Amino acid sequence: MKKSTRSSVEWSVIRCEPGNEAALMNELLDRLTLHRLESRIEEFFIPSERTTVIRGGRKSSREKTLGLLLVKGQLDEQTSRCMSETPGVLKLLREEEGDRLLKEFSDEKPRVRIEWAPSRKRSR
Repeated sequence: MKKSTRSSVEWSVIRCEPGNEAALMNELLDRLTLHRLESRIEEFFIPSERTTVIRGGRKSSREKTLGLLLVKGQLDEQTSRCMSETPGVLKLLREEEGDRLLKEFSDEKPRVRIEWAPSRKRSR
């Protein structure tokens, strides 16, 4: 069996169902604790984006999650296997993707979406 030589701290990405990131994070923490691997993980980060929508002359903003969970830690073969076998994990992506996403969400820029719709007139 070949052992992984990855022992440095790095960011990796877990793909999951949008809206289930917090529940998956808790499930991962429970599984890592059960297998005594929690000391290898330093931080979890749930990226989200705030969008502002102008619809019918009214402005509203909302926070939207993307179905991603970023994990910072020492992801060796044992830790990666434990995380990828957790129910709710769709895919475990490479660390370069984690670094790129972390940089993208640390430079948080508000996104504005404008929807134009004809106003409805009330009939009297």
